[in-house]
Amino acid sequence: MNTADHMPLQGVRVLDCTWATGGPYGTLLLAMLGAEVIKVESPPQVTGVSTRQMLFPAYSHEGEDAHFLTYNRNKKSIVIDLRSPEGRDVFYDLVKKSDVVFDNFRPGVMDRLGLGYETLRKVNPRVICTSLSGFGATGPDREKPAFDVIIEASSGVTSLLQGLLPEGVPPPSYPGVSWADHAGGMAAAFATVAALFGRRNTGKGRKIDIAMQDVLLSMMGYVLTGTANFEDFSDPLPSMLWGTFKTRDGHIVLCGHRDGMWRNLARALGREDWLEDTRYETISGRQKHGEELRR
Repeated sequence: MNTADHMPLQGVRVLDCTWATGGPYGTLLLAMLGAEVIKVESPPQVTGVSTRQMLFPAYSHEGEDAHFLTYNRNKKSIVIDLRSPEGRDVFYDLVKKSDVVFDNFRPGVMDRLGLGYETLRKVNPRVICTSLSGFGATGPDREKPAFDVIIEASSGVTSLLQGLLPEGVPPPSYPGVSWADHAGGMAAAFATVAALFGRRNTGKGRKIDIAMQDVLLSMMGYVLTGTANFEDFSDPLPSMLWGTFKTRDGHIVLCGHRDGMWRNLARALGREDWLEDTRYETISGRQKHGEELRR
């Protein structure tokens, strides 16, 4: 059932006006679900910027950048000068026959190009315009450009990387994978699919505004809730048998925080005596004595 004829988004056409990582990853997910994704690329001699710019020249395939190939597979491509009246006319013709326009420019760029939602909805009332940006289209930071590492820092993620960084690298630090780009792209793709579903009832498209910072803040989960509501909040997991531990022949990851997992872990480590120790009977007890357990 994974053939193109049976993919969930078969018959959906997406105009992909994205670059860098977050936007292309979002449209890649739509393509993997069966959508026809047409990447709209500007002539580099006009804009001075190419979505195919070689970020990693040492790691290319027959002159094609590994980064570009990773995030733009399963897509078609067309080159249009969106700054020219002729180019916009071509784009409008495509919009008439498309379901989604997806961009990850700073808020206002698509409007200045004459390609904002209010314009495109007149061309196609059913079109869904999805925009992914660092800080979203509203709020005090909406005009600021943002790459993933900026969002990871501003959301607090880089300060919560205990056990995830190379040895000797204390937080805050870059996590090594562009969490903001990937989580933001995934959220934008999810919102787009939800809008396509909702359009079945209304027959109308809509504007979607996704801020990568919002997405990462939501991923902070109970840490954000606890910090916001308890003055003395400290994440309990690092004080328990949870996370990475160095051994003679490498690192292992342990998850021994919940009761059933704790009992299984104690037995696996050959420490059934821990199960008889009253200090470790409860989750709160294991938190209180977490340092000695970790030792």
